[in-house]
Amino acid sequence: MHFKILNKSIDIPFDQPAIISEKESISYEQLKKEINHLSCHLYSIGLRRGSHVSILCENNADFIILILSLWEIGAVPIPMNIRLLDEEIEKLIEHSNSEYLFIHKKLDERLKGKDKRIVFPLEICTDTPSISSNNFEIEDTALILYTSGTTGTPKGVMLSFNNLISSAVSADHIINHTLKDRWLASLPFYHIGGFSIPIRTFLYGATVLIADSVKVESILGILNKLKPTLASFVSTTLKQLLEKSIRPNPELRLVLLGGGPIDDELASRAIKTGWQIIKVYGSTETSSLVTAININKEPLKVSSAGRVLPGNKVLILGENDTPLPPSRTGEVLISGGSIMKGYWKNPELTESKRKFGNFYCSGDIGFIDEDGLLYIESRRTDLIVSGGENINPLEVEGTILKCPGIKEVCVFPQKDGHWGQSVTAAVVKAENCQLSEEEIKSFLRERISNFKIPKKIFFVDELPKTSLGKLRRDLIRQKFSI
Repeated sequence: MHFKILNKSIDIPFDQPAIISEKESISYEQLKKEINHLSCHLYSIGLRRGSHVSILCENNADFIILILSLWEIGAVPIPMNIRLLDEEIEKLIEHSNSEYLFIHKKLDERLKGKDKRIVFPLEICTDTPSISSNNFEIEDTALILYTSGTTGTPKGVMLSFNNLISSAVSADHIINHTLKDRWLASLPFYHIGGFSIPIRTFLYGATVLIADSVKVESILGILNKLKPTLASFVSTTLKQLLEKSIRPNPELRLVLLGGGPIDDELASRAIKTGWQIIKVYGSTETSSLVTAININKEPLKVSSAGRVLPGNKVLILGENDTPLPPSRTGEVLISGGSIMKGYWKNPELTESKRKFGNFYCSGDIGFIDEDGLLYIESRRTDLIVSGGENINPLEVEGTILKCPGIKEVCVFPQKDGHWGQSVTAAVVKAENCQLSEEEIKSFLRERISNFKIPKKIFFVDELPKTSLGKLRRDLIRQKFSI
């Protein structure tokens, strides 16, 4: 049969499974019918090409069907991080100009009373006449994903259909998909690493395996029961599996490992335990991975972020915008078909991130060695990556400063054996203030998501600053490094 995704038709066996969970199995034929029915219904309630639609949903088949149905009519899905507070999500809904909010039935208690709030999956009439399939333009916006950055403004990354296709095609040079592959959806779909999994899967006619959650216990259950051949992990998940002395199922031929700093010792332990590890480097702005390395085959290069995948280019830039030769350290710039269209409603930031026409300035610092391997020495300035979540320290600082009795604060990462990095704060209290660490955390729990709340709070008399009064974050991190 023919199955069409992202304007690409693929030939697959009639009964080829598209999605398998512990509760159900959906064939490509069934998926095609589900998309047709839902897209017709969405059109009938007023969604059109270019409509912005926010989505609050865990990983499940309903999410995938909704995304593909929205694309069928040309609407733009905007998946929201379910770990955010309702107040945080409301701000993103407003910023994104979303016309509708789709909330999965399992999260029905959230954002009650919101205008044009639709709980899904929907009960729809299957006799609805078909609409003509959407022949979108390849550079149309396919997706907006919000990501934390080092500014206080929300960053909605606009990815085109071409970006998503280019990323999948590029990744296939190291993954080598087959119809027999079973991709474990082991990362949240509201992050680019997770969202890319069904896209890659369907473009190559493989099967997505969906666990009940992305927690390690559920992932372990799928590893044992459904025997995936491919998976993507962040360091925290891999570490938890190794702590449980879990060995991979024999069918699991590759695990992509990314989502932030990766400890060399952790990666080496994984190899010795039998895991087939591909270390990858990328971001939301690059539509997922742009470099990769099989460290099982090159264990001496375990510190590397890998070689640049076909379709991409990486440039190391020094002072005065001078491209640097091998082994010289500078900012990592990336170009290729997977580089974002830009930031939603922020042309200034978009422009500031571009150089030489089509190179994206990552903000990461690194170098390329004589063998063409990229090494990342430090990730984006000030950004905290904890358990695969990007956390903006300025947002956390701004919230802490609203707490009565706080004079100054600096939020920064500390190395954490479990999460990779943990959120930490150094606080200067107002004179005669008796605030405790727990009182500050209690204040924050009502205002920001739990994963953004500092694990540790240090009380100090003053914070080091430059002559212009700017925080010396480097000195603060050094003082409290572990």
